[in-house]
Amino acid sequence: MGPLVRRRRFPTWPSLLPLVLGVALVAVGSRARSADDEEDYRLSSLRVFNRVVLLVKEQYVEPQRIRPKEMLLAALDSVEKYVPEVLVEEGRDEAVVVVGAERRSFPLDDVTSLWELSFKLRDVFRFLETRVSTDVDRRDVEYAAVNGMLSKLDPHSVLLEPKFSQEMKLNTKGEFGGLGIVISIRDGALTVISPIDGTPADRAGVKAQDKIVKIGEESTVNMGLDEAVERLRGKPGTSVTVWILRKGWDEPQRFDIVRAVIKVDSVTHQLLDQTDKDAGRIGYVKIKQFQGHTAEDVATAVAAMETQAGKRLSGVVLDLRNNPGGLLEQAVEVSNLFMTDGVLVITQDGGSAGERREIRAQANRPHLDHPLIVLVNGGSASASEIVAGAIKNRGRGLIVGDQTFGKGSVQQLYDFPDQSSLKLTIGQYLTPGDESIQSVGITPDVDVLAVQADDKDELNLFPDEHTREEDLERHLDDARTRKHESRYQLAYLAEQLSEDERERRDVSTKFTEDFEIRFARRLVQQAPFTSRDRQLEAIKPVIDEVSAEEDARIDAALSKLAIDWTRDPGAAGKLAAAPAAGALTTTVLSAEPADAGATLKVTVQAKNAGTSPLYRVRANTQATMGLFSDHELLFGKLDAGQAREWTVTMKVPKELQSRRDLVRLTFGDERAKLATLDVPVTINAVARPRFSYALFIDDTRGGNGDGLLQAGESVELVVSIKNTGTGPSDEPTALLKNLGGSETFIETGRQKLEALKPASAGVARFGFKVQPEAGKAPPKADLRLQVFDAVTGDVLVERLQFPIKAAQTEVKKKKGVVEATAATTVLAAADGAAQVLARAEGGTRFDAVAEVNGFVRVRLGSLYGYVAQNGVGPTKGKAAVGADGQPQGLSWVYGRDPPHISFVGGALAVVDGDTFTVEARIEDDGPVKDGYIFVEDQKVYFEAFKAVRGPTNTVLKREVKLKPGVNVITVVAREDDEFAQREVMTVFSKKGDPLAKGGR
Repeated sequence: MGPLVRRRRFPTWPSLLPLVLGVALVAVGSRARSADDEEDYRLSSLRVFNRVVLLVKEQYVEPQRIRPKEMLLAALDSVEKYVPEVLVEEGRDEAVVVVGAERRSFPLDDVTSLWELSFKLRDVFRFLETRVSTDVDRRDVEYAAVNGMLSKLDPHSVLLEPKFSQEMKLNTKGEFGGLGIVISIRDGALTVISPIDGTPADRAGVKAQDKIVKIGEESTVNMGLDEAVERLRGKPGTSVTVWILRKGWDEPQRFDIVRAVIKVDSVTHQLLDQTDKDAGRIGYVKIKQFQGHTAEDVATAVAAMETQAGKRLSGVVLDLRNNPGGLLEQAVEVSNLFMTDGVLVITQDGGSAGERREIRAQANRPHLDHPLIVLVNGGSASASEIVAGAIKNRGRGLIVGDQTFGKGSVQQLYDFPDQSSLKLTIGQYLTPGDESIQSVGITPDVDVLAVQADDKDELNLFPDEHTREEDLERHLDDARTRKHESRYQLAYLAEQLSEDERERRDVSTKFTEDFEIRFARRLVQQAPFTSRDRQLEAIKPVIDEVSAEEDARIDAALSKLAIDWTRDPGAAGKLAAAPAAGALTTTVLSAEPADAGATLKVTVQAKNAGTSPLYRVRANTQATMGLFSDHELLFGKLDAGQAREWTVTMKVPKELQSRRDLVRLTFGDERAKLATLDVPVTINAVARPRFSYALFIDDTRGGNGDGLLQAGESVELVVSIKNTGTGPSDEPTALLKNLGGSETFIETGRQKLEALKPASAGVARFGFKVQPEAGKAPPKADLRLQVFDAVTGDVLVERLQFPIKAAQTEVKKKKGVVEATAATTVLAAADGAAQVLARAEGGTRFDAVAEVNGFVRVRLGSLYGYVAQNGVGPTKGKAAVGADGQPQGLSWVYGRDPPHISFVGGALAVVDGDTFTVEARIEDDGPVKDGYIFVEDQKVYFEAFKAVRGPTNTVLKREVKLKPGVNVITVVAREDDEFAQREVMTVFSKKGDPLAKGGR
């Protein structure tokens, strides 16, 4: 094994915002191959897996977490999820691996070390590698096994596949070769969100909202964002041609742009507006992520603001909100900017007994001596927590905001020859004072809570349960953690933003001053000290003033909703005794079942059964499904004997399946929890659409009209889409994506159809050109068709391949009417092997258009088809057509209709026990390859069906184990590797408490 490139870093999480283009000497969107990655790749060689095993054995932070047998089973479980035809049945001391109709047992009692784990997986892979479908990428199977194994260690140890590995390195490096534009997909089009100032794209005149319709010779229609990134990035100094369509332009314009090194700023800054002209200015610095030059950029930003303020910069607000981390050394360097001596962070390998290393501030580094306020929230993690922890624990500044994420572990990155990377947890870090923040986070000095109180259905007065480190499965623990309380608490009425405005702010580079920035500015003005202790004492007047202002605003907003939010008079200072048990009684008044797509309404009553008033009575919902969780019910003040009702409304997505669920309401006041109330709720699924299709190539305008692809033709792929389901498709959409190269150029790849009622059909037309490279044999047009309903989420996906012929067939025009001499088929092209479009009864008359290759092209309303010349004859009169314009006697054949799956007993069940027998009937007018069952994300049954030529009618039956509450069961039936159908049912188990800790 060659030398490993090691870079210590903290993890960065994939951004949901549009990507910033630039980059990469290695293409990010495709897997780069090395000499170690030749065509005869064999699973059993374990090229990556064995490297990972070695590193885990030598470097992992907590060796006691390494349990080889569990890790092997997790690896096999991950492979089972990735490969449809693989099932793993776990026994006491064996694993039975099923591939299609074959099965083999592998003993596990000898798997007691990592190397024995590796040997056993090699045996399993030898069994799999010649039996799984050739369409399954063997490398991805190995990656799946590695990540399954690592999942048993901790949530941050992971193998990054090549494209993710390269993206992570680019994110932390912070600069790359490219154009300098932020892009996203908008309404199916590759759209420029904004050019970056001073970059090649900006200098070339690219503008926000431009549509990039072509990159080089490739159409961007339905091109994925990562694919576009790959094509636009490249080596600095190289050129790329993009074609841009702008509002007001009739035709796309060509832009030839030379790539350059693009620096993505991890740091932005702004001199804040003055509130007192005689006071100094306050500078604001935002760190988005810790990259290779972050500390230098912070120092430069502060120096620029110092100059702008005329050397009167009297404080700095450092914003680390939603900063997921980055490079450890940069977190240290940023901390060092604000401290000249002492410990900044401690790293420790292998837990409390491992090697301990103190990283201390260096006095000879650049230093900033301004008063400091640091903004944090639940999205501040890892390197952000190192900075916040150092500043707080060393007493250098105040921390304001929300509890941070709580990730106190250190990862190291190891690069592999196939350009994948292992991110492995090799240690933990401690903040000054030997304090771990693992699973706890940094507690702010001032806890700030954003409150929503403008809409009764969207109230949010209390902290939500955001996912943090402690919520992640198999998170690390550390006995050196300490829980702290914030010195001050403050709630403020949040600004209400529309979705459009929120999205605009997310992608805008324009500075927006929000409440927390304004509040931090007031704090640093009130407490212009570099001592945290002095700041804590000095800020109390501002806290009291702002709290009073915001409480008044919140009370006023709630008053408009007829909620008396009077505070308990006894709440001043220490609280008096909590209300007596039974002081509040609760009742469910109504909780009627709701249909998917409608609104679920639950009405409850809270009554003060005591002899004294209750103040600020509220309830909060809890459920296993996020849709039903974190709804707030505010009853406010309840006098003795007073009762008040509240109806909570929950919009149910139309795609939701039938389900029974449990919503738990927890009631309390300012002093204590008062009661709980469980409310059963039921959702009924609506009838859903499903899609089948027939298609043909229409080359009558840009080709020779034979229905076959030839080089140089501009054609339309015409797809007749039929709704074969029991419910309507309100927003059907069809997409055509190019899976090949530039030989196929899609011009129109997205079609929104009119709503389709059951049994009705619509037509989508996709335009594309066939332009194979000169001197090369014409390849196939490799396409993927996707039809989906945007409301219910139902989808049909299939890969299409059309051969491209070199020579054109001679086509002769023909006019007149022809009649089928007997029952005949109408084909999609002038080729006996073409797809059957329709069947015609004997005597069916057609308008003839042309003759080609022994076939007659005939009109089918607004469409065309081909009938064998020897199956029709000339006739007099007109072709008889129906109201839809189709010839009478014609019936369309929707040849691709996925299997039908129905559940015996229905798609919703409620049981008392912890097992359930799934019975799913699978029907199809042709053969079905196999079927399998998932319970949640666990595959529990697989069956390969015997090859038959005729229709399929079979039942999958399996008893499955249930957890308390809702269990989602998915049944999949596959006609082949590409074409499948899945249906979902839910089973609610009454056994156990689904909301108990660990009840899931």
